[in-house]
Amino acid sequence: MTPGTKTRWRRDIAINLILVLAAVVVPLVALELYLAWDNRRPTVPLTTVELDGQKYPFEESADALSDLHNKAVIVGDSFTAGAACGLAGSYPGRLDRLLAQHGETYRVLNLGVPGSDPFMYLRLIEGLLHSGRVPSLVVVTLFSNDIELTCSSCQYLGRIRRDSSFTPDEITRLTSFCGNCWRANDTPTAHYSVIRRIHTWLVDKSYAYVLLRDGLVGLSMKLGFNVGWGRTAYPPQWRSHQGIEFKMLRFALAGIRDALKARGVSRMMVVIYPDMENVRRENEYVSIYGDAEAELSRALGVPVWSGYPAFLDSPESKPNMSYSLVDHHPSCKAHELFAKGVYLRMQQAGYVTPPSAAHP
Repeated sequence: MTPGTKTRWRRDIAINLILVLAAVVVPLVALELYLAWDNRRPTVPLTTVELDGQKYPFEESADALSDLHNKAVIVGDSFTAGAACGLAGSYPGRLDRLLAQHGETYRVLNLGVPGSDPFMYLRLIEGLLHSGRVPSLVVVTLFSNDIELTCSSCQYLGRIRRDSSFTPDEITRLTSFCGNCWRANDTPTAHYSVIRRIHTWLVDKSYAYVLLRDGLVGLSMKLGFNVGWGRTAYPPQWRSHQGIEFKMLRFALAGIRDALKARGVSRMMVVIYPDMENVRRENEYVSIYGDAEAELSRALGVPVWSGYPAFLDSPESKPNMSYSLVDHHPSCKAHELFAKGVYLRMQQAGYVTPPSAAHP
């Protein structure tokens, strides 16, 4: 091979590599840009409120939390906060307008905190009560991942050990779990492995990665099998009412109920915000959360609602009501339908005036 031939050969290889690289990179960049546009959302200013040494970022103003008399406090995670739709477009914001339209005296406070869990809801309610802020009604909003064991539960390990519903083996498991939490400096969960850290980093950096991963999860849901990761990991834990995860959820909710009762508040309701994909009656999750509704209602003695009827009983509902291609939080329309469902459930519980009584 002559020197000139070698040079052309190397040049051709370099050109082909550049073309292959461009064929991969350019579509990915274009996809990332489109997904970023599709995922745009309003800027929502946050107010940081400190309660019992814990800081909470709320969309509500500090003044709104000064007096909770005749206030319906809605606690939950990012599904409740509804940042993608803004404070007014979230389900608590829409519920507030429904109450006003029907002449109710309640005003609604959206105390959703993204990334929170049932034991954080418990600490939030206890913090409000300890500060003298006593609401008239509390609605606890759950999502499927609220069944997961998290490090925030370790603050209540002493109380849990005194609860006879937990077996010695379960207490041992929780003690070991909390030991991992403390060694990991209170990461969100003791299950925060290297793979999960890599996943979290990719989720923060790449919309395309989220689209691919959630596409595989969504496909598995539609095909009716559980791959055991993503959103498919949680429903089996909701089905097992004697499992440690369900017991922990029930314990946190009972703690909220008891804290409210101690301050004379008897009006509490638990609602479950469904996954916004595969919203159809054939989805096995409908019966799973329906059974969870019945069990929690029996165990807690408070109204519990699975949330699915808000969508399955509405002609405005669609099989997919996610906010965007890569954001599986509820769309603004989903918040509207869910708010209507919560309002109807409040009527059934006797917490608001039925239409016939309000308008004779």
